[in-house]
Amino acid sequence: MKHLDRITEAGKVQERIDALNRVINNPIFSSESTKEQAVFKHMLTEYQLRLKYLDGAKEYMVHFVSGGWNTCYGIDQRDAFDNALLEYPGDDGHCVVQNVTLASKSGIEAAMRNFY
Repeated sequence: MKHLDRITEAGKVQERIDALNRVINNPIFSSESTKEQAVFKHMLTEYQLRLKYLDGAKEYMVHFVSGGWNTCYGIDQRDAFDNALLEYPGDDGHCVVQNVTLASKSGIEAAMRNFY
């Protein structure tokens, strides 16, 4: 996920969390049906989990100019690229970081098949 996309989405999710908290904590809300209360609380939990995911580190695949790959972690693509540059400085000319992509189980499995 790109840095600006993550920041934008995190802002929108936080706005929804704040709005749901205002509704849930409103004294008028307590007179609503318990079914509606449960729905709002479930929505709040979903948004809180999404925000936690957006703010947490994710695994990225690092692709090198000379070929090959490895992994690193970052909150977003820009952070992962910066971390890859620190972890793989390319001083020997072999491990020069070309780019990073969000890792997936199938992507890593496909890359690992090159070793067999």
